[in-house]
Amino acid sequence: SSCSRYLFPNYLGHHEIARYAMCWWDASEKHGGPFGSRVSETIRFADPRIADINHVVGARGIEEAAVLHHFAGRTKDWDRMLTLFGMSRRDTSYCQR
Repeated sequence: SSCSRYLFPNYLGHHEIARYAMCWWDASEKHGGPFGSRVSETIRFADPRIADINHVVGARGIEEAAVLHHFAGRTKDWDRMLTLFGMSRRDTSYCQR
């Protein structure tokens, strides 16, 4: 797609996330219609006002229902993340058990 040029770092090594997001929003509106009313013969769109598909956990935590809770950023408190979902690191650290 025309937006793929923003997926990877540019020649200076900088990520252009905002440009990718703006391009994707424009392309999705051009090809699928306006926000909240998108249609396609190939796929079905989820209205994010009804179903949060990819909720970035931040100040609101995991209080909102979502299909996927996503923790953004490089530094993560893994113990806190697991605790939010009722898991302990002890039970998740060795996959072969």
